[in-house]
Amino acid sequence: MDPCEHYRQFGQLMGRMPLPSDRRLKRVVLVVPDISTIGGMSSRTRKVLAHGQGREIEYVALTARAVNGGSLQNEVSFAADSENFERTMDTWLTSDTAMVISNNSLRAFPLKIREQIQQFPVIYVCAGQMAFMLQDSLVLKDRKYVEEFKAMAIMSFSEGDINFQRQLGIHGQVKGFAPVEQRAVNEFSPGKNTRLGYVGRIDFHAKDSEKLIDIARQLKGSHWGAIKVFTTDGKNSPDYTAFRSLVTAEGLDDQFEIVLNERSPDVMFSDLAVLLAPSKKESFGNAVAEALSYGVPVIAASYAPGPAEILEDGISGFLLDEYTGPNVASTLATLSPEVLVRISNKAFERHKRYTVEAHIEQLERIASDAVERFAGSNVLRVFPKLRILEE
Repeated sequence: MDPCEHYRQFGQLMGRMPLPSDRRLKRVVLVVPDISTIGGMSSRTRKVLAHGQGREIEYVALTARAVNGGSLQNEVSFAADSENFERTMDTWLTSDTAMVISNNSLRAFPLKIREQIQQFPVIYVCAGQMAFMLQDSLVLKDRKYVEEFKAMAIMSFSEGDINFQRQLGIHGQVKGFAPVEQRAVNEFSPGKNTRLGYVGRIDFHAKDSEKLIDIARQLKGSHWGAIKVFTTDGKNSPDYTAFRSLVTAEGLDDQFEIVLNERSPDVMFSDLAVLLAPSKKESFGNAVAEALSYGVPVIAASYAPGPAEILEDGISGFLLDEYTGPNVASTLATLSPEVLVRISNKAFERHKRYTVEAHIEQLERIASDAVERFAGSNVLRVFPKLRILEE
């Protein structure tokens, strides 16, 4: 049958989009729930969107919600203007546009929009740790979503997570990274950088932020003073209230300086001597990479795959097999001013591996290949088939 006639009789009725013979990437679309919130996904998207402006390839963000009113350059928000959102999508072709979807961002959109997005070539960014998705994510009970969500390529942030995914039957991954702003000069100084800090949400299960209580108890009366905690009291910090209660119950109020909803890395890292990163769930570690860019050494858990690959134990940071107050205190006791400067310099050099430019170039290579190979449907599973949910 003539291809045009086949499309008229069958493809158009199925909602398929015709594929021109000339297929070349012109547009990368970043699909996120909300670009304006505090968190790794929003921060990463803002960086890529900003650095993508002025390139030959157009960069656009599709957002479901819009705390900021959908005001960022090249942000198209469904919440701010659903009609403009749909008109914009209708102008794009599957032969020149690739969708970049992180974790379960797709589920933030109405079903009709989700189906439209999935008609384009998809690059799935597994920015969460698959082992924790299996433990925590109720979306895996949505059989239709799990079965139908497919991609042309998968980007994961650590070899450990990729190996785990492959054991579950997920293939086609490439190893990527979350980008960090590059800084020309390491301004770390033992005279200026004197504080301990934590940057992230308060989540006892995934981030293991309850460990900060044990650390503060162990360091009480030491020269380190109060731990600076940069976090949010929003719903993505599920244990914030419990944390504050524990601090008071333990008599440790003077051991913490809590700063809410801070966005500026300059504010968060400029006077830190060490970043505490107790997280169990970390596919990459945005705060870890940010700390390195300020020359701030990091003490992280060795069993979190992202930090375990970013840091070189004893060289650019520290990895603890058991993240406890006594073990953290023992590590801190080894940090003379000379040692801090040496590790700071190595940490600063390490951050140069994670440039925004390198991330964008990798993204464009993957997206170009996806567009060229796209034959009307995405082919790679991004979630495992779980027999326990099928019985």
